Amino acid sequence: MTFYNKKKVSLFSEVKKIRTVKCSDSQYANLYNNVGLPITNILNAFVDGSDELNTLVNYDNYAQLADLLYVSKIPSNKYYENYRRIMIDSVEGAKHCSNRITEQTNMYNNLLADYNKLLSNKSVSGPILETSASMDTVATIKPEILKYFSMGYKLVNDDGQLIPIDMEVLAQIRKDLLIEESENI
Repeated sequence: MTFYNKKKVSLFSEVKKIRTVKCSDSQYANLYNNVGLPITNILNAFVDGSDELNTLVNYDNYAQLADLLYVSKIPSNKYYENYRRIMIDSVEGAKHCSNRITEQTNMYNNLLADYNKLLSNKSVSGPILETSASMDTVATIKPEILKYFSMGYKLVNDDGQLIPIDMEVLAQIRKDLLIEESENI
């Protein structure tokens, strides 16, 4: 059974010509001036596979970018909002990949440590790959994250994988809680 059309189809083959919508160049310029460089840096780090990606999408940078994208909203301009949403989706996608890479790196390092332990102790009589650790830690959960949870959002899916925080929701919560974007600098 074939689930796709065999004829060659380009990604944009079904896109109809869109009439030109007047949008002030200054609106796009303001958006780019506010978020263009950080998003470019994030996407370049993502494409290059740079270790810098984790720093660029850490919580403080992510929240600040969410705030900037949120205050750039122009709900009356559908095409501008579609463009802004593409920027948000790009950052969320890079954040998701960063989370997955971190998870995979941690799992690999744990497996490698267990493997090396196995190699160094050839006369193992018990379980081969067993780990345990105890750790006392105190975590401070930011108020906006507590509100995010109370609204029913999750940070981990049913498979135990991290889910990026929805930037629009985060920015709205931060606005409602009167958290300034400068608090993350």
